Amino acid sequence: MNLQDKNLHSKNIKKQARMLKSLGVQGLFISENKKSKFLNTVNDGLLKNKDQNIKVLFVGDDISGEDSQEGVLFKNIITKGMKLSKEDVYTIDTKEMILTHKGLTKILLEGIHQLKPFVIIVMGEKISQILLSSSNSILELRNSFINFHGTKLMCTLGLKPLIEDSSKKKLVWEDIQKVNNEVSSEK
Repeated sequence: MNLQDKNLHSKNIKKQARMLKSLGVQGLFISENKKSKFLNTVNDGLLKNKDQNIKVLFVGDDISGEDSQEGVLFKNIITKGMKLSKEDVYTIDTKEMILTHKGLTKILLEGIHQLKPFVIIVMGEKISQILLSSSNSILELRNSFINFHGTKLMCTLGLKPLIEDSSKKKLVWEDIQKVNNEVSSEK
């Protein structure tokens, strides 16, 4: 399958996911064959950077849309708050995914295996709760490192709450500074 076909396939999956989400479908049964195709499409970007040893892997909604408010805010977090280059960072945007514990964990574990991040930052309450099998609020989960399959994971607020209430940016700033200190101590 060439790149153009993969992009078309990926767009079709995203369109179908949006349609199902708008109908209130929270999850659905997917055959192993279709699930494999879906995961290959999602992980296509991961394969480009295979075995890279990146510094920070970000997981969250709306973190790849460079033209949106969320995308601009996310870019500022990386460039100004963390002072990281593009080579030091990789993102997994979960906005178009139908999130389940097993599916999200599988994608993240694949990302850990291929990218070998020093730290993972999970942005958003729902994603954090799914990954950690927790019902705690993001305010309880944030600002501490959690061992996630041998990799340090930090939960923080998602981008939408920061846009809606700029006073919450201080909380994310604290989390980012903690990650900065951890990343800078890496040898």
